[in-house]
Amino acid sequence: MKKDDKSKFLYLFIGITLILFLAGCVDTGVENIPSNISYLSQLKVVNLVPGSGTATITLNGAQIGTPNPGEEVPGAGQSFMDVPSGPNTLDINVNSTTISRTISTETQYKMRLYVVMDTMQVVHIDPVDSTIVIDSVINNYDVIKNLQRYTWQSKGSQNGSSLFPPNIIQVELFNGSPDAEVTGLRLYGGGGDISVDLDESVTYKGTSSYIEFETPSGDYSLDVITSDTTFTIGSSSYQTQGRYTAVIYDYTGVIKGGVFLDD
Repeated sequence: MKKDDKSKFLYLFIGITLILFLAGCVDTGVENIPSNISYLSQLKVVNLVPGSGTATITLNGAQIGTPNPGEEVPGAGQSFMDVPSGPNTLDINVNSTTISRTISTETQYKMRLYVVMDTMQVVHIDPVDSTIVIDSVINNYDVIKNLQRYTWQSKGSQNGSSLFPPNIIQVELFNGSPDAEVTGLRLYGGGGDISVDLDESVTYKGTSSYIEFETPSGDYSLDVITSDTTFTIGSSSYQTQGRYTAVIYDYTGVIKGGVFLDD
């Protein structure tokens, strides 16, 4: 074989090898990704600041709502809002304080942003009688992002079919309570009574995975079981193949909560 022929054969061999290697790098375990990518994300913002009254939420300079504690914007029954993917400026005015955050929104992801607060007391010990004296109370605010799914994995679509199994109600839990550690959930009422122990407890600012309850559609109450107590979120309507987020917030002695519809 001539030298030139050997070189051509070598290049051909390398080319075929690269093609086979790259093909092997494709992750075939995920749903098909759409060929046309829309550089938008979808979100809602939830006010979990206790006792705050209304919070004024501004996104990229435009006011999007004034939710009370335990409410979200856009509100219940409204769709998640489309926002540009990438950095977005979020301003929250609450308790006469403005919180500003740059939030990175992943392309074609659906998500919630939770506004939370915990408090810290600054104290000193009285030198006369050794009692603890509170000098001031500092409120610490934060914004927590929780991704839910790709926007193209919608209910009823081929790409979303695996996320919405039949005859199943799914509930995830966001913990906005600074001193609660959630260890389980119990869904009861309508057509059943099911308790689930979480694989890992959910602490402040954490979110569980979606918990599956194999039970018919109906009106159910939800118990949020913590290491110290059980908090009941009152009766709500749940549908099979529906996905929901339960939230708790405030300290355990005065804990509050609610349920939001995801899909």
